[in-house]
Amino acid sequence: MTTPENMAEALKAIEEEAHKLWLFLADVEVPEELRVLDSKLRLIHDIAMHGRDIRDSQDKGES
Repeated sequence: MTTPENMAEALKAIEEEAHKLWLFLADVEVPEELRVLDSKLRLIHDIAMHGRDIRDSQDKGES
């Protein structure tokens, strides 16, 4: 069953993996045919980091 705790854990795992991929891709020259994938992964990373920022601010009681 999906709970807020499960969702938070899943989001954190996705954030961590997206960040690892982003760091890897930042150091690799991406061939032309993979540029779309690269930009999608970077977008996922940005969304995940934004979600983490929102969650962290909520945990601190900020709005």
